[in-house]
Amino acid sequence: MELNGPVSLCALLAAACAAAPSPPVVPQEPDSGPPPRPNIVLFLADDVGWNSVGYHSDLVDTPNIDRLVEEGVELDSFYVEPLCTPTRAALLTGRYPIRYGLQFGVLRPWSPHGLDTGERLLSEVLRDAGYETAIVGKWHLGFSEEAFLPTRRGFEHQYGCFTGSVDYRRHERMHGVDWHRDDETIHERGHATALIGKECIRLIEERDPARPLFLYVPFTAAHGPLEPPREWMRRYRKEFADEDFAAYAALIAHMDSVIGEVLEAIDREGMRENTLVLFLSDNGGQQEVGHIANQPLHGRKGDFYEGGVRVPAAARWPTRIPAGSKVEGLLHVVDLFPTLAGIAGADLEGNPALDGIDQWETLSGKAPSPRTEMLLGINHVSGAVREGRWKLLSHHRREGRERIELYDIVADPTESKDLALDHPEVVAKLKARLDAYRSESVPELALPTDGGQPEDFVAPEEWGPERAPKRPRGTRRGRGKKREAEAPAEHGRR
Repeated sequence: MELNGPVSLCALLAAACAAAPSPPVVPQEPDSGPPPRPNIVLFLADDVGWNSVGYHSDLVDTPNIDRLVEEGVELDSFYVEPLCTPTRAALLTGRYPIRYGLQFGVLRPWSPHGLDTGERLLSEVLRDAGYETAIVGKWHLGFSEEAFLPTRRGFEHQYGCFTGSVDYRRHERMHGVDWHRDDETIHERGHATALIGKECIRLIEERDPARPLFLYVPFTAAHGPLEPPREWMRRYRKEFADEDFAAYAALIAHMDSVIGEVLEAIDREGMRENTLVLFLSDNGGQQEVGHIANQPLHGRKGDFYEGGVRVPAAARWPTRIPAGSKVEGLLHVVDLFPTLAGIAGADLEGNPALDGIDQWETLSGKAPSPRTEMLLGINHVSGAVREGRWKLLSHHRREGRERIELYDIVADPTESKDLALDHPEVVAKLKARLDAYRSESVPELALPTDGGQPEDFVAPEEWGPERAPKRPRGTRRGRGKKREAEAPAEHGRR
């Protein structure tokens, strides 16, 4: 190249760069540096069993949940409590429910109890760390007093229901409206799952860009009543002769489509690269569908068997979690509290002692899970503990006798062979651990005698701390007082 007159260094460099071939594009590996403070979106499905997601079977199409697994990490040994209320409490406190009395059953609509206000919740910790906090969906941790409400427990935004389930279309429980925004009853048209998705998208689009977002999305799907949108039911009715399972599958597939819409909103808002998305279920599939929903695992919702407490779970954070990875080590729902608090840089000083373990190194593929033991649950009826490959279950009989079961979960994940008689030394060790947990338990707030609907109870027009005056029985819209079924109790092998 001929140079006429003075040429600047910048011009020479520009010419050299233009002539040089472009370097090959190298796929970006997850950053190994200290993580920034991400947005956190936590999807909690309701009663979705092990066999009810696409990456475990072909029963239900869940392409968006499957995509989280493909683009993130599959958590193959993720454990929860066997019922709705205990799992939600464990998630938000990082502590086993034996610490505050929610270890048995669920909080019924007429219950005077709630999650102990002395517990500092994940939502409070993240809010204090500068996060914008929101819950969209099912609360189920008490509402009889204002102090129990989510907006008093660290959530700046609330949308959804207070009780454990609602009619998907009318948003009612026992003919009383249970649908709220920031604690105020609202009347909206639409399927509950679709409305939850719509509210999530609104919050994502209207978030404060100066603050990271913690969006907790506890769906009501696929909890009963099994009422999917009609178009989804038509599809799955063609695939399953069992009407209950067809409705259950349709609810899950519809929920998955809503998850996809929320993920699209995250992408549109440019949040994808710095958003940690988690998906898990609160327990196994319920009685009506448990024989299909949880296969090949044994048991169902309410059990301490694997089908009740081992659930599908995944996490995605494109710049920090290796895509397509899998963790087979033990994780428990109580681990989410310290893990997310650690990622957020939150201050846990003054918190009660946690049962959870910070699992960030595990999720990001840097180290195996440090967890070697976990309490799967304990109450006056039964209990279960796992240590390494071994799992012990205890069942107390009415005559005062105790029945023990022992399984090698690594070799026998379907719990088909009881090894209690073959390994008395393992039984003794795990039984001692279970007894130690029992000695640490506080009294249960929800006992079987509290589960039945009181004879004089009449549902309010609107659910909430300020209940409407009670009406004479049988006067609600021409319908008699509706009674509810008992909560499933932990039970032995069927």
